[in-house]
Amino acid sequence: MKFRVFLFSMSQILLIGGLNQATMTAEAEASTETTLEFIPNDANGGNPVVPGKGPEERERIYPEKADGSFTNGSLRIEHVPAIRFGQQKISSKIEYYQALWGSGTVGEDETKVKIPSFAQVTDERGIQSSWKLTVHQEKAFQNTKNEKNELENTRIEIHEGQLFNTVEPDATVLVSGVLGLSDSKPVDIPVGAKGNALEVMATKEAKTTDGSKTSIVFASSKDYDNDATFYGAEKQETLSIDHGGLKLRTPGKDKKEKATYSANLIWTLTDSI
Repeated sequence: MKFRVFLFSMSQILLIGGLNQATMTAEAEASTETTLEFIPNDANGGNPVVPGKGPEERERIYPEKADGSFTNGSLRIEHVPAIRFGQQKISSKIEYYQALWGSGTVGEDETKVKIPSFAQVTDERGIQSSWKLTVHQEKAFQNTKNEKNELENTRIEIHEGQLFNTVEPDATVLVSGVLGLSDSKPVDIPVGAKGNALEVMATKEAKTTDGSKTSIVFASSKDYDNDATFYGAEKQETLSIDHGGLKLRTPGKDKKEKATYSANLIWTLTDSI
């Protein structure tokens, strides 16, 4: 009978013991904090995006400088339109003239296209608060060559007002549009005192637009039917030079001379209702 003898050194025994001890070590955890603070974005206006349904990211739209204005701040008017009615023939009876499309570019494409008349409000205050946008005409249309000649009874009519928000697919959940406007009833832009201003957009009770842009497009859903295709060549070719979303009503009794007439529209954004 043969016997085998196995000899282990002390170092080998200690190694085996150490391996066993390592497998028995418990897990240990430590935690750290990560933080981020947001503050209101007190930015400059004049950087509107294409009006359309949220929540998709929208391209920048660049109206020609003469075709609009803006304000600055964390709650700001991003864009309001200049409204032009072109060249018209003098008439002895009441006439209705449609507004011209604006002009500008979209995104990185430098091709000039027709753009809608629209107002856009950016809310980056970081608070749950309301706002409203109003408009009034400062004075009657005035002859630029003869200041004594005014069109006292001539008015701009709003016929259409589509609402859009960059976050909410249905902007009407958050905001209301032109006060008193319906499919069968246009609304005049008031002339004179600021106190008579017309409400164009306003947040609804207990609603907020914080962190978004809200727009009203003064064009019908037939004309401005799809913001993704409106600025493309195919749709642009179907558009006439004007649209029925905004009209100028001028009676024959307002005496017109061979001249250009102008008026200032005052758009006011307030942070409470």
